[in-house]
Amino acid sequence: MIWALSAVLGPFRDYQIADIAVYVVAIAGLTVLIGLSGQISLGHGAFMAVGAYATALLQTHLNWPLWALFPVSALIAAVTGAAVGVAAPRLHRPYPFSYTPLPAHQTQRTLVCRLLLAKKKDQQA
Repeated sequence: MIWALSAVLGPFRDYQIADIAVYVVAIAGLTVLIGLSGQISLGHGAFMAVGAYATALLQTHLNWPLWALFPVSALIAAVTGAAVGVAAPRLHRPYPFSYTPLPAHQTQRTLVCRLLLAKKKDQQA
């Protein structure tokens, strides 16, 4: 239904629909994680940002259609989360599942900052 609306409505309404979809995904993820399992996650936003960044790159540089962006971006975020999740049980400290995503978030933030700085230097040259 969202794809059908996207084809009919203009770019501003597409942005609004995407904004609502981001909040729905975040709330659904936090409901499952906190509400049903009772765990906390310090890096929940990092995995959501991976999917958002993948969406932005695929849309901007490769001009992917909207119907292809959502599943591929979700898959990229899921693979990233699974990679961190595989490493989590190997930690022998208390609460490994809640503290493992924190370094992933910091690494992601550092990589994004370096990519933005490199892009800015390329534009100045």
